[in-house]
Amino acid sequence: MQRRRQLLHLLLHQRSQVKLLQQLHKLLRQKLRLLRQQHLLHRQLRSHHVWVHLVVQFRLLQAVVVQFRHLLVAQVERRVLVVRQWVAVLLAQVLVAKYADHLPLYRQSQIYRRVGVDLHRSTLADWVGQSSALLRPLVDSLARHVMDGVKVHADDTPVSVLDPGRGRTKIARLWAYVRDDRPAAGPAPPAVWFQYTPDRKGEHPVKHLREFHGILQADGYAGVNALYEPTREAGVILEAACWAHVRRKFYEIHEDQKRLPGTLASQALQHLMCKPFVPVLFTP
Repeated sequence: MQRRRQLLHLLLHQRSQVKLLQQLHKLLRQKLRLLRQQHLLHRQLRSHHVWVHLVVQFRLLQAVVVQFRHLLVAQVERRVLVVRQWVAVLLAQVLVAKYADHLPLYRQSQIYRRVGVDLHRSTLADWVGQSSALLRPLVDSLARHVMDGVKVHADDTPVSVLDPGRGRTKIARLWAYVRDDRPAAGPAPPAVWFQYTPDRKGEHPVKHLREFHGILQADGYAGVNALYEPTREAGVILEAACWAHVRRKFYEIHEDQKRLPGTLASQALQHLMCKPFVPVLFTP
C-alpha cells in the first residue's frame, strides 16, 4: 500500500512539472513571436545595431525553446513510463484482491480512500472489465492447453453473487477443468481453466468441452452425460468415474446402518480403500 501511495504522489509531482514546462514553453514562444515582429520592424527602419542585437536575441531564444521542447518531451515520456508502471501494479493488485482474496470492489475503494486515494467502485469495475478483455488471449491459450490433454478432470462449485434489485445473493457456478499429467509422469505443465455461468444447466459443460475428446473424469452429474455419446461429432469421450463419489454412497449407507461390520456397505468401503482397487464379488 505504501508503494502504491508513493507512485500516486510521484505521478502527481510529474504532472505538475509537465504543466510548469508547458507554461514556460508557451511564454517562450510568445516572446519569440514578439521578437520576430520587432526584428521585421527594425529591418524596415534599417537600424543595423538594433537589428543585429535582435537577431542574436532571436537565435538564443530559439535555442532555448528547442531545449525546453526536448526537456518537455523527456518529462512526458518519463511520466508515461511512471503511469505504465503505476497502472500495471495497481491493476494487478485490484484483480488479485478481488479474485484471489475475495475482496469486493467497494471495500477496495474504501481501503484506498483511507490512504488518500479516491478510486470509485465504478472506476475499479471499468478497470476489471478492461483487464478481462486484455487477458482474453491468455485465457484462450490456457483453454487450448487444457483441452489438448488426453485426460481432463471437470468439476463445478457453487458461488454466491449479488443479485441487483432483489436485495440478496444468488447461486451461480464456477466450472474448473484441470489438466494434470504429473501422476502419469507426463511432461506437460499442470493447468486449470475456469469458466463462470449463472446456473448449473448441463448445456454449459457441453459447450465448454465441445472440442475435447479423450478421457473425462467427472462426478455423477447428469448434465455431462451427453458428452459420452459415441456419435459425438468432436470425437469420443471416455468416462472415468470418480471413486470418491462411489465411496460416498456406500459411506452414507454405512452410516445409516450404524457402522455395523460385515455389511455390504462395510465390505465395499474396505475394498475401495485398498490400492490398487480390484473389483470383488460381495457375499450376501
